Amino acid sequence: MAFLWLMAMLGLQTAHGHGSLVIPQTRNSIDRLAPQWRGGYPLIPDFPGTGRWGLPNQSCGTIPPSCQEGCSCSNGTEPCDVGQSCFWFASGCTIGCDVCDGNGRRDGPPCRCRQCANATLNKPEWRTGNRAASPFSPEDWTRYNPWRAPGTAPIFDSCGMAGGGRNPGVESGEYNATAFAKQGDLGSALPPSPPGTVWKRGGLGLTGWYIRANHGGGYQFRLCPNGEELNEECFNKMPLEFAGPQVLRWNDGSTEEINGTFVTEGTFPPGSMWAMNPLPQTPTADFAPP
Repeated sequence: MAFLWLMAMLGLQTAHGHGSLVIPQTRNSIDRLAPQWRGGYPLIPDFPGTGRWGLPNQSCGTIPPSCQEGCSCSNGTEPCDVGQSCFWFASGCTIGCDVCDGNGRRDGPPCRCRQCANATLNKPEWRTGNRAASPFSPEDWTRYNPWRAPGTAPIFDSCGMAGGGRNPGVESGEYNATAFAKQGDLGSALPPSPPGTVWKRGGLGLTGWYIRANHGGGYQFRLCPNGEELNEECFNKMPLEFAGPQVLRWNDGSTEEINGTFVTEGTFPPGSMWAMNPLPQTPTADFAPP
């Protein structure tokens, strides 16, 4: 399987699924400072719960290095220095519910509460799977997923929760405790990453993120000014717009420019821009790879 970075340009108004942001580096990558992950993934760590598929202490042995392990990825020439950044998320969150249940299960009822709301993104071309299903029908099994009404699902924290829930669970992402964080910690409580990226008010900013486990969906970028509390009230004031094409960077170093799917209908805050993940989890005739 080829792993990639996806790069996009953002139109900035002001400055301030598993995968994670690589450009700019985020506070969620703090475990890159721990010896087990420093410099990327030179060896496959012998830890539980990181979703690894290699043998303990097996060398990645690839050029570029991109192990089948945890949050590892490559920019085409070297490993991403991301620590456990792809394990900051929230499990068991469906639109209309007041809270997430923290359960990483993949079977059972699609609604995690008794009050799930109707999806607002229902056009087949805006869905990253099961496009042939009629909206709201029993066959529409993604209808309560967060990306079917972007920005409305509950969360644990605006910057994610280590391991996706307060307790480790099956088929989720158990977080390996380090000197910096442990399962159930809140991302907003992490120290900021060292400064280094500068975006000018009204200009364009380059972002890059990678997919580690493709569950479909999409994403939005928002900012919260430095010095303010990192919560949804703050981030919802400053959603960003996308500009230009998306660029795929494969792990052999090659790049591919594609036209992104950007949506402003049915999003929250109203009119904010959401980008669809351009890569199908399972390619089909109605959703082929770009």
